[in-house]
Amino acid sequence: MDLFLDLQNQKFIQRYDRYISSPPLGVVLLSVLIVLVWLLRADLLEKFTPPLRTALNLLPKFNYELPWLGQEHPDQVILYTWLSFFLILFTVFKAALFGSYIAFSRLGREVIAKNHGEVLLKSLSIISLFFALLFLFPLPIYNTGAKSRVVGNVYILTAINIYLSTMLCGMVSATILLIKRLKPRD
Repeated sequence: MDLFLDLQNQKFIQRYDRYISSPPLGVVLLSVLIVLVWLLRADLLEKFTPPLRTALNLLPKFNYELPWLGQEHPDQVILYTWLSFFLILFTVFKAALFGSYIAFSRLGREVIAKNHGEVLLKSLSIISLFFALLFLFPLPIYNTGAKSRVVGNVYILTAINIYLSTMLCGMVSATILLIKRLKPRD
């Protein structure tokens, strides 16, 4: 389905293309900043970790991952708490901001679908999948390989979460664009 069919707003198309296809530089820079603060002043982060951890424990995924990480890699719990919390904030902020930009942009209704409900259901099911993987279900890497320093440590978990958050933001914005441009069939 071509979301840009007969769309004349080239500035919008360029912004959308940059948003969807560019690497997640903002979240990577935020993560590097948090890692640097953790390396230089872990005690500073430790002071403010309990409220962040309480907030994360409301999500089933982190309710499992944080205690598991505490058993396997106790030195990384504070770092993962901060990285996860700010990744979630960044994801929500980015999706809301760009979703609002799409909603308030002047775009024609040119995308035609035979069955609106089916198209929207597929989009919402993909969003639900990425939402569940990012917030609800722990990643399936917690068995034998998780004892190693590479698999199952905070860096791999964060890299996977960054990928999932990028996919979630992209799907949310694509669905908002689809809803805005969907034209009722005559």
